Amino acid sequence: GTSVQGHAEILKETYPDEDVAVVVAYDVRVYRDLRGHYDPEAPNPLIGMSSADFAAVAAGVYVANGVRVHMLDPRGDTYMSTPELSYAIRRLGAHGGLNVSASHNHPDDNGGKIYNRYGGQDVPPDDEILARRVEGITRVKRVPFEEALGSGRIALLGPEENRRYLEL
Repeated sequence: GTSVQGHAEILKETYPDEDVAVVVAYDVRVYRDLRGHYDPEAPNPLIGMSSADFAAVAAGVYVANGVRVHMLDPRGDTYMSTPELSYAIRRLGAHGGLNVSASHNHPDDNGGKIYNRYGGQDVPPDDEILARRVEGITRVKRVPFEEALGSGRIALLGPEENRRYLEL
């Protein structure tokens, strides 16, 4: 949440006179604590959370901060790869994007990769701007996914988004 909050703030500051939009993607991961880091007898609210669940939370943070979101329906069974995300950002004219994934890391790992309006990730020293912002976040604005969806600030992409990319 803090990473998304920081990203939303930076986007709103960078594009103050624009209706800021992002594309949110996610992969197939589901957290199961396969490495046994946590006490199996203690309640763990993260058990069973998927990348799609985290993407829905991220969408609620973006919307609460006045950022429009384009994404596949996290309640469905369609996913968007990293190259598709890059393409969708550029195709839709979004100001950035987020991929909820940990790429090649352990299946329990999850993370967020932030993308710029060109469909790429910032490199040093520009990537430090977000890192410094996130370090200072003390409050995350968020609305539940269903409320964010009902606001009209989330545009659900359909399976044709995957087809567009594949037809390139």
